[in-house]
Amino acid sequence: QILSQNAVLGLTYDVSHLHACQSNPYRKAITEDAGFVDERNPHERTRHAAAVSLRRFVPRTSTTLVGSYRFYGDTWGVFAHTEELRVVQDAGEGVDVAVRYRFHWQNAADFYRATYPSNDTPYVTDDVKLSRYASHTMGVTFGTAGHVFGLHGMLEQARAELTFEYVAQNN
Repeated sequence: QILSQNAVLGLTYDVSHLHACQSNPYRKAITEDAGFVDERNPHERTRHAAAVSLRRFVPRTSTTLVGSYRFYGDTWGVFAHTEELRVVQDAGEGVDVAVRYRFHWQNAADFYRATYPSNDTPYVTDDVKLSRYASHTMGVTFGTAGHVFGLHGMLEQARAELTFEYVAQNN
């Protein structure tokens, strides 16, 4: 939705339904009675995600501000919240610098355990992406258009980026 000449609001909703083997054949889970067993995940999973973003360009400083929030939930019991703030600064003809901060928090899947009590548990996984965790991502990106390097034709508008990110995660 265009809010003004320099502001855009975005709303998205995604849904997907997976009906097939979801397990990783190379991943093992730990059980108290059998040691390591093959991962066994449910064969069906429905995922829902809703997001909102606001982008605002400040002409006086050639700065773009971006804020977003995303909520995720699925039938495995995983719920997640992700917030991100980004500032993009034009630094000359075809050159920009962006900084960002992203926070992500999620709970564990209903069947996730660090160690399972027995091998006859119907579902077992050692996938840390199904555990409870929080992460912080901080980054800076330097971007430039192809014409800055003297490229012509299709590559003139191509974009090159150099990104540095630091991720702190507690799982």
